[in-house]
Amino acid sequence: YKGGKLSGEIVVPFAYQTKASGIGDEHRHDHLWYERTFSCRLARGKRLLLHFDGADYTAKVWLNGQMLGTHSGGYSRFTFDATHALKAGENVLVVKCDDSYSAAQPRGKQRCVPESVSCFYTDTSGIWKTVWLEEVADVSLERVLTTCEYERQCVLFEYKLRGYCEGLTLEIEAFYQGARAARTETQLFSDHGKIRLDLTLNDHMLNMKPWTIGRTEQHFDLVYRLRRAGETVDEVRSYTALVDYRVRENRIEVNYLPCYYFRMVLAQGYYPQSGLTPKSDEELLNDVLMIKEMGFNGVRMHQKIEDERFYYFCDMVGLFCWLEMPAVYDFSPESASALMREWTEVVLQYKGYLSVMAYVPVNESWGVLQTSENAQMQRLTSGLYSLTKALDPSRLVISNDGWEHTESDIVTLHNYAQSGRELSLAY
Repeated sequence: YKGGKLSGEIVVPFAYQTKASGIGDEHRHDHLWYERTFSCRLARGKRLLLHFDGADYTAKVWLNGQMLGTHSGGYSRFTFDATHALKAGENVLVVKCDDSYSAAQPRGKQRCVPESVSCFYTDTSGIWKTVWLEEVADVSLERVLTTCEYERQCVLFEYKLRGYCEGLTLEIEAFYQGARAARTETQLFSDHGKIRLDLTLNDHMLNMKPWTIGRTEQHFDLVYRLRRAGETVDEVRSYTALVDYRVRENRIEVNYLPCYYFRMVLAQGYYPQSGLTPKSDEELLNDVLMIKEMGFNGVRMHQKIEDERFYYFCDMVGLFCWLEMPAVYDFSPESASALMREWTEVVLQYKGYLSVMAYVPVNESWGVLQTSENAQMQRLTSGLYSLTKALDPSRLVISNDGWEHTESDIVTLHNYAQSGRELSLAY
């Protein structure tokens, strides 16, 4: 946005700093404007949702001059209902993204100075993940979070609805190897609730084995059907499997078995020509397959919340994942609030993926550099641990990966020494 005029076209969803966007300007621009038109004929009784998988950092969205909403946070998905602003024929969508070099916003490895330094690289501003429209009924499923209860061979479904009304039921069907394994239909009395489904395979000689990196085909295919007065108004398909991660005594256990062998790669998630944004499904899948072919059995995506398709591919081919929150660079009430708010959105968005073994809310004391001495910083990392456990108690949590730990399921040590003598002195 230059001199009060839009400066040209940009290829979405690539950040203007990348060549793939068609702009390739690495200079700082704090205010970015996007505009495009589209046509949409919405059927009666339907609603139109506008989804942004990622826009950095604060996005304000208008449709035909009416504001749909505002969202702050560069790494989590957000959704606006566009129905009330939609009109017949051509519609004008306008998005303004405000970004800055603020150290109080979660940045990850995006620099907050004019030039790249050390491991802090070109910043990513504006829309950098997929933007898409979805037509749904006036009452629909907003989300379903699944939690495996491995020891009971059950799955807990936590549902959230849009537009609740009386007379609704939710049917859940689970299929194993093409055959229906379980079904339930529950009457709904509010816009959110919990449903438990038994996944015991009574008609099999041997019960289903759990999901793990060497046995990835043990999936249940899921179908959710939301019904109003017996008529299906929304249908969603997904999958799940039985998997359990825990720490017991002095060991990490996967499906109640000790797991001593972690060969994990630290993935940076940068792509040629397109920065943090992959150009295609194939680029994401090739990364996952290459990690497997190199002999690794896990991946920690470093200081980035990767596209959800990456974690889907990890589920399908079998890779353990550590999900890591991009760091803030400063410690203040503003940075602590921004970190906890966006981390909450991220955990709720990604908690259903089987491959997510552990959460990493803080890395190497970035943004909390005085953790060993500062009680407030200690409370923040302890608080992030407790918050994450409250949102998803089924996964492991690492309070501060590599450096000073407070409360943590795993103690991790990072050391960049180049000789045995340095290691010996350190430990």
